Amino acid sequence: MFNSDEVALLGLQLKDASWLFLAGGITLIWLPVFLLVKAVYNVYFHPLRSYPGPWFSRATRLHYVYHQLVGDLAYRTKEWHDAYGEVVRVAPNELSYNSGRSYQDVHAWRSKELKSGLEKDKTWYSQSINSVPVIVTAENKDHGRLRGILSHAFSDRALARQEPIITSYVDLLMKRLKEGGGAEMDLVPWFASAAMDVILDLSFGRSLNCLENTTGDGLHPWVDLVSGHVKQGLYIQAWRRLPAWISRNMLVNMIIGIIGRQWKEQFQVTTGMAQQRIAAGTGREDFVSHLLRENSEKDGMTIPELQISSSIFMTAGSDTNATLLCGCAYHIIKDREIWNSLSKEIRGSFTKESDMTFAALQKLPMLNAVIEEALRLYVVVPTTFPRRTPPGGATIIGKYVPGNYAVGVNGYAASLSESNFTLASEFCPNRWLGDPRFANDDKKAHQPFSTGPRNCLGKNMAWAFARLTIARFVWNFDAELAPESLDWTSGQEIFVMFVKTPLKVSLRSVPR
Repeated sequence: MFNSDEVALLGLQLKDASWLFLAGGITLIWLPVFLLVKAVYNVYFHPLRSYPGPWFSRATRLHYVYHQLVGDLAYRTKEWHDAYGEVVRVAPNELSYNSGRSYQDVHAWRSKELKSGLEKDKTWYSQSINSVPVIVTAENKDHGRLRGILSHAFSDRALARQEPIITSYVDLLMKRLKEGGGAEMDLVPWFASAAMDVILDLSFGRSLNCLENTTGDGLHPWVDLVSGHVKQGLYIQAWRRLPAWISRNMLVNMIIGIIGRQWKEQFQVTTGMAQQRIAAGTGREDFVSHLLRENSEKDGMTIPELQISSSIFMTAGSDTNATLLCGCAYHIIKDREIWNSLSKEIRGSFTKESDMTFAALQKLPMLNAVIEEALRLYVVVPTTFPRRTPPGGATIIGKYVPGNYAVGVNGYAASLSESNFTLASEFCPNRWLGDPRFANDDKKAHQPFSTGPRNCLGKNMAWAFARLTIARFVWNFDAELAPESLDWTSGQEIFVMFVKTPLKVSLRSVPR
């Protein structure tokens, strides 16, 4: 039996519980109503309501985020463009484009206030880990200063001075591949390690010996770490773009905090490497030597800006270069006619391997064509990097877009669109060699290094590294795809960049 006090206490507890049940019931009732009303508004009354797209994409950002997190957003975006045309509303507040003229309108110089084009969309881009401006995300007021200094590290003169460093790692790559002794091997870890060694040496003055320690059984831990952080960043960015009632809670903040600590640990390592390289001065030729020469007390880069720039070079330049090498190797090995044509050009143009310099390789038309076509068909970064329309709005492909909305060109959808390219899904290097079959291609829809005042600074370095690596690969080996890699590009997940599956090949050294 309960006494009177216990009965009163039980009554209060039941009363409190009833209020909780009532509040929960109201939430369960009104949350779906709220979501439905919001979806109806987005579809029928939103300022972007006139733009076509899938109903779910127009109704809620959740549709976009779902495909982003399962790794197929680029594939779906291409399908949507194929169905709806040049512009698609991929989320309530975001428009995607897929044409050459849209590149011009979104990325090009627009006005005195927008010298670097439309500002980056801050809901997609994260602030740098040390909270200083970086070239990738800097607002227009900082971008011009940073690019003016950084451009010297990527000039033709700088590239010529950096050639011995890059060549030394291609030498090592060829040596390690030959050590395979003709056995079947996975090219992905080898190309990824070579790209990482090159970019680390140019950014920090030393490598982490990725090539020397690669076994072919998987990615070097440092390569895997950087790739993993890109994927983690995508998850955080996806959550940030969801409504606040989903993305801002204790659980999400705890998860982001754990991931943030991992990033900080990596940043501390790279900061130490950057400090050592900066302290060494301008005695060796790499990215940092040019930054130090061009830096000035008045308008130069601060030490934190120099440190974060080196980290950005590493992240942006390693996996992208590896992706280009893997995609190019796959397509030329798969097509025996193209392989024979390319090997004839390379093996017939040089009497010895050491003659393959940056300048000499730049003159080979077939080599340039297969790399260009690989960039088009296996898009290095098949992700939209959105900009944001200014407060007064902007006119894009002839139609006014109101202010403060995300707009971007999806490189994958643009490069593989049949409306832009004849035989868009086929590997056809001849389209870059004047073949009349491809006379109507919209070449401006192919912008693997972006375009306008924020285009990729590392374009010349990427091209030089790719030419040298692919040329020497073809010079040294005859290659054949393993049966399990005949359809290598099909179905790879995309988390900002392709998640590359094993590219198994059999290599035979060319006797000389």
